[in-house]
Amino acid sequence: MAGQPGRGVGRVAVNLVAALVATALVVGALVSASVSAASDATVASATPTPTGTPDALTITSVTPGITTLSIAYSGPTNGGTVEYVSVTLNGVPSQLMGTPNPIELTGLTPDTAYTVTVAAGNSVSLNGPDSAPWSGRTLAAAPAPAPSPTITAPGAPGIVVGTVTATSVEWTVGVPTSVGGEAPTVYSSGIEGRGEASFNPEQRTRSATG
Repeated sequence: MAGQPGRGVGRVAVNLVAALVATALVVGALVSASVSAASDATVASATPTPTGTPDALTITSVTPGITTLSIAYSGPTNGGTVEYVSVTLNGVPSQLMGTPNPIELTGLTPDTAYTVTVAAGNSVSLNGPDSAPWSGRTLAAAPAPAPSPTITAPGAPGIVVGTVTATSVEWTVGVPTSVGGEAPTVYSSGIEGRGEASFNPEQRTRSATG
């Protein structure tokens, strides 16, 4: 054993290299963990947390339709982060997704009174105070068109004979008892063998000679 001193030196060198490698691995892991932690902290800080309670909104206009209300608003001028807007319609609250402006309410009843308020809110402090209310009505629906009358042929008008001479005759065409849903606008009358003539209702007294 004393005659082989080189083997002891070899073991010391190998152990020293192994220790250096292990130290490097530990240091590398610590550096990697530090970089990862810094990256996670950067991502987390990129999304701000909502703060405070938003001030009241102001309803600037409401446009009614037959079954709709279009609500425009402004604000808030101060206060916390606004993440959503809620609407209270006739005392019933409803939270909206996001912050649409104007707000479109649909499915309402025609010619009906409504009272509306709006409020801004966020996930931390929930809703801020309500706006001043708006009160009004949806528009009335257009009336249904009147049905078209059923038109049929008028009944026979009848004839009242007036003066008769050797060479002339005069008669009056009567008004039919059934006009078929619409008053006649033209009549026709004549003498057998001599044809018929058309005339308007004001000329129902007729005559012929010869």
